[in-house]
Formats: sequence, C-alpha cells, structure tokens
Amino acid sequence: MAFAARTESASAPEIPLEIVLHIRGRGDVYFFGSGWAGRVGPGSWVEAFTILPRHERAAAAIEYKGLSANGVETAWLPAGSVCGTTGRNTPLLGFAVRQKAGVAGARFDCEYSGSFESGAVSGPARNGAPCRSVSDNDPLEGLQLCIIDRSAAP
Repeated sequence: MAFAARTESASAPEIPLEIVLHIRGRGDVYFFGSGWAGRVGPGSWVEAFTILPRHERAAAAIEYKGLSANGVETAWLPAGSVCGTTGRNTPLLGFAVRQKAGVAGARFDCEYSGSFESGAVSGPARNGAPCRSVSDNDPLEGLQLCIIDRSAAP
C-alpha cells in the first residue's frame, strides 16, 4: 500500500508526539513520533485516541475531534483528552487536528492522514480539515500526525 508523503520543512521543528489509540480487541496502545499509529491488523479499528504533544506550548495549543460510526461528531477537545469511546465496540470513522484559535505567540501547522479498514488512505489533511475515507462507514485503523512549530522557524 502506498502512502502520501508528508510535507516537511527543514527550517521548522517537528513537535515530538505520543499518541494513544484504543484499538478494538487490544485496548490502549502507545505510539511515539510522527510515523503511523495503529494499523495492527484487519478489523483492529480505532475506537478512541489521545494526542500528547511533548512540547508545552503545543500541548496548550492543539485540539482535535473525531467522528464515530453512530454519526456523533465530538466537540473540539484539548490535547490530552480521550476522543471517542472505549469498550463500546464503536469505531471512529474520521478525525481532525488543528491549533486552537487565539493562541498568542505560537503557530503550529498540523498535517495528518488516516488509514481505513477498506484499505483506503486519506490525506494528508491539514489544520482542522476532516480526514475520513471516501467509502461510507469505513472504520479508521491508523493515523499519522505531524505538528510543525512555525513560530520557531527563522
């Protein structure tokens, strides 16, 4: 399966990340860095996720939301919050990540992709745009996220 390449800037630092996915049949699984998180096997969809930027300003500035299979779109949640449900066997069908409005002195770009049960890969999406499969009711099985600190660029 081919994946879209991330857009990267040599002059702007990438924020270190920890992503926790609650995966069907496995529970909470921890992933570090901006590589793919999830994709542990067919039918191992993501029920919930938590994004933990390992950078104080990014942790205060980033928010995200998800779309569940029962049609519920979550509110925008701050970094460190659980997005989705656990133990209810309800997959997420999509997600989005962005910088909160009105965060002074910081400028973060968020770029992300999703891998879905059908084999479809969506993205990269950026800065709050929805990331979901082109197929209806296609559970999210993995995600990739890169947060770039543009305020630190020369």
